[in-house]
Amino acid sequence: MRPPPFPPRKPASGKPVRLPPAKQKSLKAKHGKMDVQLSNEQVALRAYFIGERRRKLGFPGDETSDWVEAKREISEELKGLVKEPAARGRRPV
Repeated sequence: MRPPPFPPRKPASGKPVRLPPAKQKSLKAKHGKMDVQLSNEQVALRAYFIGERRRKLGFPGDETSDWVEAKREISEELKGLVKEPAARGRRPV
């Protein structure tokens, strides 16, 4: 699930601005069931920065290991974003 395209606005008082309930429902419906996928562009960009850091620090490795590491890191981050919905009416055991 992706976060909304922009963070909630905060006025000078520091309290977040509340949206009307109808707007909240439409946003939830729109963003509620988003498909989280791992794109090659995301992996390529992360692998590039991993490779740059690796070369700067003088660590051994190659582009393939950078790609695998980037894919693993992004997959772990996406797992944290996607949470299984709790079953309604049942308590965890």
